[in-house]
Amino acid sequence: MFRELAETMGYEEYYTGLQRLYHLSLETGESGGKAGISEVRQAFRDQSEIVEKHWSGKMNAPENRPPD
Repeated sequence: MFRELAETMGYEEYYTGLQRLYHLSLETGESGGKAGISEVRQAFRDQSEIVEKHWSGKMNAPENRPPD
């Protein structure tokens, strides 16, 4: 997922997203929680299609696997 995000967004925008994710995870940790997919969705909100594709398991569905 993260490689596809980087290739799609461009590395500068991708690193900005990673910085947002880092700060969100710090905030979540400070409030006693653990960072998860909701923080990833928030950090990369403009790339929700990629995040959901990977998170939903659609990438591993037989019809979406590349041929051998």
